[in-house]
Amino acid sequence: MTMLGHQADGAIAHYHAVSLRRALILGGAAFPLAAALVVDLMIGPAGLGLGDVPRSLASGPVTVADTAAAIVWQIRLPTTLMAVAVGAADRDRPVLYVPRQDDRVDLRAAIREGSPGTLDTALDRAMLLKPKGHDFVLDRDHTAPALTRHMSVTGG
Repeated sequence: MTMLGHQADGAIAHYHAVSLRRALILGGAAFPLAAALVVDLMIGPAGLGLGDVPRSLASGPVTVADTAAAIVWQIRLPTTLMAVAVGAADRDRPVLYVPRQDDRVDLRAAIREGSPGTLDTALDRAMLLKPKGHDFVLDRDHTAPALTRHMSVTGG
């Protein structure tokens, strides 16, 4: 076998090792998430047991005749799935975006540094960038004056 063939074999073996490692990490993360979802579906005033949740999920959305399945499918599952979706979408949220500004304050770096002074400085900078009010442009050609509403009026 040529030198190029040995390099290709090594690259393929490395790719398979990396793929296996990723699959194990995803599998390891999926199990606690699934367990947390089942526990979340169990918790509530209806007092569903550990066996009620998998049975209700397996039976599918049914009529109100099966109370446990109705509770899981119509009340608890939508809320739980929404929480998972929001949590997944919110994973990069530690950055404070300042509206109508080109600048932003990266709180993630300040938090990871671990110094309270750095975080205080970042928060102070964000507060200085925060607008004092909302300007609503009524006329895009700017021939008429803009309507200014303060945040106390708009709830912002």
